[in-house]
Parts: sequence; C-alpha cells; structure tokens
Amino acid sequence: MRLSQAELELIETVRHWDAQNFTLTIRVDKGRWNASLEDHDRDLVATGTGSDFNSAWNDIVDPRLR
Repeated sequence: MRLSQAELELIETVRHWDAQNFTLTIRVDKGRWNASLEDHDRDLVATGTGSDFNSAWNDIVDPRLR
C-alpha cells in the first residue's frame, strides 16, 4: 500500500508531537471530509475540509500545525 503525501504528513505530525497535548479529529459526513488539528500548548486550531482526506488535510491553513 502506498500512502499519499497527506497521509505521510499526518504520520509525521503525530510522531513530531509524540502524541502529547494535541487533538487530531477526522470526520466524514455525507462524503465531506473534515480534518482538525489542535495544539493545546500554543492554543492553535486549524481545520480543513474537502471531498477526500487529501484535500481536507491540504486545506488546513496553518502550516505550524502540520
């Protein structure tokens, strides 16, 4: 299985933050994907939406959270 660039970035983000004090939420509702990252230490929140995971992840506007 090959991962997309967005999927690789997701894994790198989790590794970078060492799964501490952040929240990652991925939702799919009626074919619409929503990805949300929250850094609780810096009070940063970013969300993205799209027709699939890749487009939702790439829509997250704050690169500090990816």
